[in-house]
Amino acid sequence: MANPFRRIRFHSADRLPFESAPAAARAVVLESATAVVLESAIALPPQQAAFPNDEAAARHFLGEALAASAPPPIHGFEALIVPPPGSDIRLRSVQDQALTNTRLLKFDQTHASVPVFGGQATVELRADRSLVSVDADLATVRLASALPTLSQDDAMVRIAKFAKTDPAELKKGVTPATLTLFHREADNTWHLAFLFRKVPVAPGADADAGGHGLAPRPGRREYDYLVDAHSGDILYYYSANPTALASVTLLDVLARSREVFIEPLTPGFALHDSLRKLKTFDLGGQDYWTTFPNGPVVVDAQPPTFSVAAISAHANAAHVHDFYSSVLARAGVDDRGSYVISVINVTDSSRQAPPEWHNAVWYDNKMWYGQDRGTDGALRSYSRFLDVIAHELTHGVTQNTADLVYKDQSGALNESFSDIFGVLINNWRPDGGFTALAEFDWRIGPGLGKDGTSLRDLSNPAATNQPAHMKDYLKTDADEGGVHTNSNIHNKAAYNVLTSTDAAGKTLFTPKEGAVLYYLTLSRLPRTADFARTRETLLDVAKTYYAAQSDAVRAQKLKALGDAYTAVGIESALVA
Repeated sequence: MANPFRRIRFHSADRLPFESAPAAARAVVLESATAVVLESAIALPPQQAAFPNDEAAARHFLGEALAASAPPPIHGFEALIVPPPGSDIRLRSVQDQALTNTRLLKFDQTHASVPVFGGQATVELRADRSLVSVDADLATVRLASALPTLSQDDAMVRIAKFAKTDPAELKKGVTPATLTLFHREADNTWHLAFLFRKVPVAPGADADAGGHGLAPRPGRREYDYLVDAHSGDILYYYSANPTALASVTLLDVLARSREVFIEPLTPGFALHDSLRKLKTFDLGGQDYWTTFPNGPVVVDAQPPTFSVAAISAHANAAHVHDFYSSVLARAGVDDRGSYVISVINVTDSSRQAPPEWHNAVWYDNKMWYGQDRGTDGALRSYSRFLDVIAHELTHGVTQNTADLVYKDQSGALNESFSDIFGVLINNWRPDGGFTALAEFDWRIGPGLGKDGTSLRDLSNPAATNQPAHMKDYLKTDADEGGVHTNSNIHNKAAYNVLTSTDAAGKTLFTPKEGAVLYYLTLSRLPRTADFARTRETLLDVAKTYYAAQSDAVRAQKLKALGDAYTAVGIESALVA
């Protein structure tokens, strides 16, 4: 399908990769429908204080981002520093961000003074009006006229017919429509449309369907409709009411009380957390390649009684989401707020006799959970292991950042970063932060290793018969070059970092600092990075992260990082 929108993304932390660039130069990433990725620079004005207000600053930076793009300028965006009458961008809102001490200015795109449906731009500024980020979806609109030939009354009649309801009754509760420009992907055409908001009837369905909270939804269900202002065709519709959330506390596989957010239905409840964008499905003991369920787990009981496996999967996915969101300001696994799908009761009959499947994996952008039998013979879902889930979901984060090649040292790093964040997330609580470092559990998968040991132990790889130094690096063709074995060398380096102390025995890095440093490092690594490259990148990240600290403090932290890697035989490739 043709897509007229151009995605523009930029963050001031993404500096151009050459030292000769001006200090004010930054990288701009532009994503077009053809997935072309470009790099250019945003130029800052000589005196940022010269901006008369935040809007002028935001318009300047957005204009610079557009000017840096390779495609021709979008109509109306050639000069945005001073908004002329009828400008094709309109300020919608200003939001202060207390956590980052920044301000978001949100704009709507217009064409001939008519809003473009889906056309928007968000510019983030610091308190001094310097640029933090730009995120925009902007389109070149191709439409001859912005004057409707259909009346609003006639358009309302079309909605009534579409929704199978009485036009006279429908008109009583509907406010006048506004015009918008809508792109229909199916045939790559632009349409002038009436946008009717909060029409109290669902399309071709019972107007009172749906629910809100723990009781039926008050009043009628409301939808927004887009009607072609010439032909009267119904172009698009969507619910005007966000999905309702309900909270319930139930026991998980380990008999712990877990609060989860679910969706009220009429009747019943679904394991759907629309706030975090999480859905949990039940494959019912089938192989993972079989037909996927139509929707998430639903129960028709009040209070709801979901299975313990489903609760563990849903709650642990929420835990991982909350860590990445609150600690690292990441919008989900892909950083675009896409849904995380968890699937319980999965088997793989080609490798293990059902109903057991001793695995939990990130595959096809979903989390799949098998099950084993406890000492009492009852099946227990692998969704009970938060550290394993965090490990697997971090593979998704890696896939959407460095996308490390899964072989040899880059593959070992892929596994190691999942182990590092698996441990960090397992020792973090949304309501209390990190566990005291002295009480950290450094293991991945306790009880899942041979003879009841763990799969890996960052503090002591030898406990699971794994190497902890480059002199013991395993050269093999098996396991994609020993990715699960050699990862332990980098794991030990990360443990050394997180437990580094000064001469007085005081810890040099908090767990949060460690999480930020390794996350920023992962985000900057090339696909074929090796251990030495990771050490170099970590040090570069730390130089930036600690730039505001004294030379002595920064030097101490950089030395500790270097020593942590030297201790396991990982040296910089740049060292003569």
